[in-house]
Amino acid sequence: KKKQKEYAVATNIDDRSAQEGDQVILDFQGMYHGQDIPHGNGSDFALTIGAKAFLPEFDDALIGKNIGDTFDINVTFPTDYRISTMQNRSVVFHTTLKKIRLMDYQPIDDEFAKDFSEYPTLNEWENEIFSHLQARRKTSVQEKLTREVMAKIIADSDIPIDDDMKEEITQIYYDDFLDELEMNQIPLELYCKRSGHTEDEIYADKEQEAIKTIQAQSVLHAVAAAEKISITQEELAEELRAIAIEEDEDPEEFVETLEEEDVENIADQLTMDKTMAFILDSVIYAKTPFITNLSSSPFYVVKHTVFIPAPRHAFRHQAMFLFFLRCKPAVHIQCLYNFCHATNTSTANIN
Repeated sequence: KKKQKEYAVATNIDDRSAQEGDQVILDFQGMYHGQDIPHGNGSDFALTIGAKAFLPEFDDALIGKNIGDTFDINVTFPTDYRISTMQNRSVVFHTTLKKIRLMDYQPIDDEFAKDFSEYPTLNEWENEIFSHLQARRKTSVQEKLTREVMAKIIADSDIPIDDDMKEEITQIYYDDFLDELEMNQIPLELYCKRSGHTEDEIYADKEQEAIKTIQAQSVLHAVAAAEKISITQEELAEELRAIAIEEDEDPEEFVETLEEEDVENIADQLTMDKTMAFILDSVIYAKTPFITNLSSSPFYVVKHTVFIPAPRHAFRHQAMFLFFLRCKPAVHIQCLYNFCHATNTSTANIN
């Protein structure tokens, strides 16, 4: 359906008013108590009347309107709207109808597949799309699980933060944010006005991101050291080759352009990826829980004990963590994670 819409043929209509099924092109400005609302403005916004892809009040208000009409659309956002600050608010959208278009959607069949894909039949194309969606879904679940596991470890940990490193990474994240605004031709002042955040608040948000990055790296480096996780030269060479191919460069020439620090950073990232995979691969299925104050439903269980070196300190942290993930992956995690200062190398047995 997405491809069908993407390759639809549009015919401009200028001899009648808008009706259900038409695609209309709009400019609108959302106002709440006389003030612009964040992300409430649209220019050349395409909307198909009756498709229920936007707010339902728009569909009702657009029927019968003509090109060039300017009008207000009153909207009350639902209580479960995805942007919490807009929930249950009544907003006025000052709207201009710029175009009315009739969309001609081609039938989805083998001919459609031949014209718009590399596959000779619709069935083969559908199978490829399904496989791609499955892979994306798997990646999404894995990434969500990774974030939740790491967040639980960090939340219950006392990990030292190097101020110089925090400042450096924060500035990198903030500069990347400014570059993205510039790429999208959005002045910082305008972004602040629409988002309702000050420059200091944005910088503070990037600082929190930097802290989480440092904490995650500290945990992963510690686990890698404790478990003696490393990468082989063959794995590094394969990764460099993959990067070169992705950049459409000759692998040998690409490697020659890299500084020693670049190669070290790539190798370190590979090691961190391998370490995170080690943590996630430690998840085992247990038919019955062994913690009495939790429910009797099955759990995925991770058990592990490591020593985490504390940067610039003589002592080491003894880290013991235990995860419980209910049967639906990445839905809910309960974590017991305990750091205690250790002056020797003895570990507690969590079996």
